[in-house]
Amino acid sequence: MNKSENQGHPDDGSDENNVVWSRPTKELYFLIAHYLKGGPLDAVSQNIQKELEANPDILPQRHDWKGNLHRRSYDEMVRGHPHILGSHLEGLLKRLMCPDPVSPKDVTTSGSLLGRIQPKLPGGPGSSGSMPALLRLRQARQGRALCRSNRLPLSVAQEFRELVRCNGHKYPTYCVIFDRTGRRMITGSDDYLIKIWCTQTGRLINTFRGHQNVITEISLNSENTLLASSSTDGTVRVWDLQSAEPKAVLPVNLNSSKRNVAGVRFSPAAIPQIRYLASMCDDGNCRLYRWDRESMSFDNDPIVIDGRLGIRDAITCFTFNTTGSCFAFSTKTGYVCIYSTIQPPDTWDMSVLVSHVRTAWRRDGGNGLAAPQWQSERWGAPKLIHRFYAHDASISTLSYNHDGTALLTGAEDGTVKIWRFNSSIKQWKCMHMDIKEPISSVRAPVQERQRGQQTQDGSPTDLAAPTVDMQELSIGDSALPSAATGDNGPGAGPSTDRPIIERVETNMVVWTCDDFRVLASNNLGTIFAFDANTGRLLWKNRVHELCEVYVLAAHPTDPRLAFSGGYDNKVAMLSTESGQILREFKLREQVFDGAFSDDGLMFAVAGDTGAAQLFGLSNSITDYEMARKMPEQVFPSDYMATVLDANLNVIDEYTQISPHLMPHGPLMDFDGREYSIPADPTFGMDIEYGVDPGIFATEELNSITALCDELSSD
Repeated sequence: MNKSENQGHPDDGSDENNVVWSRPTKELYFLIAHYLKGGPLDAVSQNIQKELEANPDILPQRHDWKGNLHRRSYDEMVRGHPHILGSHLEGLLKRLMCPDPVSPKDVTTSGSLLGRIQPKLPGGPGSSGSMPALLRLRQARQGRALCRSNRLPLSVAQEFRELVRCNGHKYPTYCVIFDRTGRRMITGSDDYLIKIWCTQTGRLINTFRGHQNVITEISLNSENTLLASSSTDGTVRVWDLQSAEPKAVLPVNLNSSKRNVAGVRFSPAAIPQIRYLASMCDDGNCRLYRWDRESMSFDNDPIVIDGRLGIRDAITCFTFNTTGSCFAFSTKTGYVCIYSTIQPPDTWDMSVLVSHVRTAWRRDGGNGLAAPQWQSERWGAPKLIHRFYAHDASISTLSYNHDGTALLTGAEDGTVKIWRFNSSIKQWKCMHMDIKEPISSVRAPVQERQRGQQTQDGSPTDLAAPTVDMQELSIGDSALPSAATGDNGPGAGPSTDRPIIERVETNMVVWTCDDFRVLASNNLGTIFAFDANTGRLLWKNRVHELCEVYVLAAHPTDPRLAFSGGYDNKVAMLSTESGQILREFKLREQVFDGAFSDDGLMFAVAGDTGAAQLFGLSNSITDYEMARKMPEQVFPSDYMATVLDANLNVIDEYTQISPHLMPHGPLMDFDGREYSIPADPTFGMDIEYGVDPGIFATEELNSITALCDELSSD
């Protein structure tokens, strides 16, 4: 429980002058005054209004478009919420006593008691019941309506700034994500460690020790309680997100030379029969582990899917659709394979299945959805339903769109394709998009910006600065300048370690959150945007210098925004409508991975130095002052040796206890010097954990409804 929730009333023993009023408490005072107004206790309402005017901090504050807070009076609250009637509080109480789910118009996904005005949709009522199920699912998971962000000007993106640099790894970091609350940033590194960071302060919260080789990927479950990680040590490990307690160790082909586990991902499925943790390995196999949400236990005997179509073939990437009903992977030989996870017993009729799913699920005390007797029935292994030849080269990226109706692929042959299933001919058809550029268009600066000209704090570069001279370059030229080669400016001779570009390749592809556009990057530093319905090129922009661009992330709620990061040490916030660079940051490292937080108010990148850069719209830079004084953050036990038992569980070699049971100790730099900041072994452990039960139940209900719609259309 948050500290503020214990301080809703001064009577609890806290100092009345230092009360921190929680948001529901502030809204409740307003609703009480509004409910009493005009009734037999109108005089009481008038007295409450006077108290609210005398104590303006009691009422909820508002944010302006720059994120600044402003106090509001009672009258301003009334004008700002014209949909709140005098009976609003009474309606909330009635719904609390009613077994039916709380209506979305009364309680928003952010937990507000004031709800929101429901706009009228063209051609029909403005209720959520008129929306397609998949749109409701996407809206619930993203926490806000997709269209609401269009009201904000794009100039807001120019307010993104570097908040803090979190440096806790000694080797490159290839994995960075946020948890669903946005309060934690998670990094996985080549130093075998996974670290949890507080996004509100930039301080290190926890370190997960257990892997014996580099971390390749990390993934969170929908409940925001478990973290899965894969490694080249041949294992997948599952951890409790809050305590770092190991929940499962899943070995993969340990005795083979091809034991590297290249990826791991939780299925978003809501029903238990298709709830999987998937991994892919260098041996060409994909493994699906069933797991139980209540006991947090995982099957040690996975379903193994052989993805090899030849001796030297292997799986390159994999993905689930939105409901978890389909699972797709791509191969080095250019094939895409799609499996259906809906494999009930032969005695089941599909219409019976849909009927059971639609009617039998119920809300269980606000803690999610519980299934009837068929919950315990085991279904068969996923079944191959489609396989098609997609590209003439290895497929590097694969992604379902947000409603699960299309696949996006990018390959090393410099092509991007959007695939949709044609039900009339029972085949997958594609739109072809080429991001190979003519040799004459490949240009790069004659000299690299000298390191002395870079800002040392990662501050934005001047977009209006004069451009350097350009010269024509040819693919395959060994003298191509690159930001990663370390040229020292004028007079530097041709470097022997400059990359030779043999062909133009697709680095990354991504959908915008509304699925209207597709973004793609190539190894020449160019970003492309295509119309997802027609395949038409909308724009292209040489955002980066001549380098690979493996970081391309679309904003989770605003389809007009995305950011990219490349090997030229640059991060750029882009307009997906025009390709314009809205904000640019020059860092001190090549960028390997990046991600937005779920609410889109922050993003992070990580790279070759091991540090993660956190960016956001926050004005409270003072919150990060303490972290800025700690250029490196490690716990004393982070790099202590560990040993494995027969079940591959890890214990600390010196203390002989599990690492998650060891006290953190003080924060230190890489040389073992303690900082003067007082040690707090419980720091960050009180950050909210999981997802609000009401919100999560709504998400699952929408997911099941979308699944039923999907099955009914088959």
